[in-house]
Amino acid sequence: MKFSKEKKLHITGGLFYVAAVVFLLLNLLVWNSSKNYKTNFALVALIAFVGIVFTLLGVNERFRNRENEQEKKLINVRMISLMGIMSAISTILYMFVKFPLPMLFPAFLDIQVSEIPALITSFAYGPIAGAIVIVIRCLIKLPFTGTACVGELADLLIGLSLVIPAGIIYKRHKSLKGALAAFAISASIATVVALVANWLILIPFYIDFYFGGSINPLLGMMPSFLHINESNYMAVYLFGANLPFNIVRYVLVGVLTFLLYKKIHVLLLRIEE
Repeated sequence: MKFSKEKKLHITGGLFYVAAVVFLLLNLLVWNSSKNYKTNFALVALIAFVGIVFTLLGVNERFRNRENEQEKKLINVRMISLMGIMSAISTILYMFVKFPLPMLFPAFLDIQVSEIPALITSFAYGPIAGAIVIVIRCLIKLPFTGTACVGELADLLIGLSLVIPAGIIYKRHKSLKGALAAFAISASIATVVALVANWLILIPFYIDFYFGGSINPLLGMMPSFLHINESNYMAVYLFGANLPFNIVRYVLVGVLTFLLYKKIHVLLLRIEE
């Protein structure tokens, strides 16, 4: 059983459609009790839009394949099995392996490295394979959500913004310098996406859904050295807490990825023989 790049794109698009349906049902059953339900519907539309993008890429790939059939790249069952293993590892890391740094960052920000299997998959098999690992990780986590699935949605967008650019760049520059550049660029993109997600999605949702519209509980979770208050909380949180937090986290993810990738990639090549 083999899948062409075209089918991989369509499958990825289909996963986003499934995610959009799940989030829509949650919006109707859970989120409609919150003040942000209109924003949540917009997020559902965004997920569906990403699915449409992948579908269009699949259609484009079909025409490209007709022009040059020899350039078609296939993914075999063995690769799919290994992607499943990476998805399982990523899910375990995502759900269970995390820790806060309360002296430096707010207590609700956890250091976690679940993108490492997705990055390794993206470097080894391409950006679509890495994206699938991120999607599966988030879908498995949904039934156990503690944030009405809003946190998982943000993690989905941030994870995709990390592994897809990394896979695309490394695919064209397969060297150590290329890998370093790929990760540096993708980590920068993911950091910007994380800032925007916190600004527009996460912090407003937490304040309304968990704190009843009051920002005082949020202020109480911040380290005292940030000197945060009601008038500056968003800017101070984004650039004084979230930005350095993501820098620290992605440095850790990058170091571990490069330490593990070479050994794992050699193992993958042996398995594929």
